[in-house]
Amino acid sequence: MKAVPLVFGKENHVCCLRHLVENLLQVAGKHGIRKEATNQLVKEMLYRVAYAPTLGEYNAAMQQLRTYKLDLAKWVDDNEPEQ
Repeated sequence: MKAVPLVFGKENHVCCLRHLVENLLQVAGKHGIRKEATNQLVKEMLYRVAYAPTLGEYNAAMQQLRTYKLDLAKWVDDNEPEQ
């Protein structure tokens, strides 16, 4: 994922978000989150984080994810969301 900004710049890329969702769901599966309805909830939480138009909304979305499952929020933080 670090090569994308080198090639395309630091713009947001929906294609990259799709891959992030797939990767996050793999991490979620390792934490026992496997049901389709629960996976959908995790996706929606990540979309709220990714599409937050303001820093305040981003922080609120991340807090919701932290409250739901701290390990998932840590995974998002570890994947450099500021880029």
